[in-house]
Amino acid sequence: MPVSVARPMSTVSEQHLKSRFYAGFLPGWTAHLESWREARRIQRTFLLGPEWMSQRMYQLSPAEVTQIHTARSWQITWCDRRVAMQDLTLAKTLVRPAQMFLIDEAMAGESVLTESRYGTVSRVFVMAEEDRTWPAEEQREAAASVGPGVEVKAIGGADHMPMFSKPAELAQLILEVADKILSIISPGYKTRMFHLFLLLSKCFLRASGPDHTNFRAKTTMESGKKQQHHFVLVHGVCHGAWCWYKVATLLSSAGHRVTALDMAACGASPGRAEEVPSFEEYSRPLLAAAAGLATEEKAVLVGNSFGSKSLALAMEWYRDRVAVAVFVAAGMPAAGKPMTSVFEQLSQEEQPADRCMDCEFVTRGDPQHPVETFRFGPQYLKHRLYQLSPPEDLTLAMATLRPSRRFLDDATMNGDVLTAERYGAVRRVCVVAEDDASSLPAGFQRRMASLNPGTESSKVSIKQ
Repeated sequence: MPVSVARPMSTVSEQHLKSRFYAGFLPGWTAHLESWREARRIQRTFLLGPEWMSQRMYQLSPAEVTQIHTARSWQITWCDRRVAMQDLTLAKTLVRPAQMFLIDEAMAGESVLTESRYGTVSRVFVMAEEDRTWPAEEQREAAASVGPGVEVKAIGGADHMPMFSKPAELAQLILEVADKILSIISPGYKTRMFHLFLLLSKCFLRASGPDHTNFRAKTTMESGKKQQHHFVLVHGVCHGAWCWYKVATLLSSAGHRVTALDMAACGASPGRAEEVPSFEEYSRPLLAAAAGLATEEKAVLVGNSFGSKSLALAMEWYRDRVAVAVFVAAGMPAAGKPMTSVFEQLSQEEQPADRCMDCEFVTRGDPQHPVETFRFGPQYLKHRLYQLSPPEDLTLAMATLRPSRRFLDDATMNGDVLTAERYGAVRRVCVVAEDDASSLPAGFQRRMASLNPGTESSKVSIKQ
């Protein structure tokens, strides 16, 4: 939002929220503005709702063209605007409450933005023509109110999130702006920016599939009525519900119910890893979801890597609520043995000298009872976890990962909590990642699965 010199930054937000657009769609916002000013010591937050995001922010974001192999055919059909979009799915898993800081001193101060400093910086206002959060005409008025010298650029067919709906166009525009200003400073800048633009375009085309000009597509299974399932997806260490956004989109587009969870202090969940007192509390979101299922409902639990431990606990506690448990690229715990035995067996495996690479281990808290947190490093992510993933997913992971605990000294992790009568009675499938370069190689995944009689095994292999 462009701001004029010698005017509080909060005036732009206030005018925007008092507009006719918000008055009709969000009744009561004007009253909230007044209450914010009256109760200056009260901190108020807001959270974007799923319908708002779907209809006002991501309505033009792409539904990726993807293929699902069925028993009889490959099938792609065009969809309407109700399709579950990958970018919208990702946003819903990551959105968190925030403040607008309308009464903040820096936001409300009239002398913060000065002509001699703020006013001398080159500015370009990028306008999204199909923006339903901030209509284009209001964007133009706001840009004009800033004063002379502000260049206005428009992106047609873009919603409020052009980095998703029109990423190639936005990248090109940003590069053009940078080239126009910075090429004066550096003679070789133009050549470098051209090569960077080609790289960005290539990544975009790779991510968008064979027909990048039309994103209104979805995948379906074979025609005919299919049984609907409820999939509950659990992430691995340091990750969050966001890592399932592609799988969740495919499953929901096929008509299934999908619940992607953040474990405690992961993803968009509040709190910090060192504040989670136990593995049971870490797994609480999954345990609560299983407990909350309808009496006759059974869900398909899917866990990746460390998420398999939370899956195992839920299977033990709520075996009658689990239709099948799917362990993806994971070390499956065995009934009658502590879950930490997976790590003990892993420590006996032959590992490269740099197996941890640039991963971070941090110890905090009381020296008598220290708490260790763990976070993947960028090089480990690139070469061990995401080496076969599209580059934009690696970028997403680097920006979204959070420190996490492994709970190696936890009572639940070290106890004999997994019984043959409950955990062992649940049907399970082990999905082996054949090209896994992490510390859980395919052979280890198979050996751990073999300790659980009756486990079905499947594999996923990607050849470059």
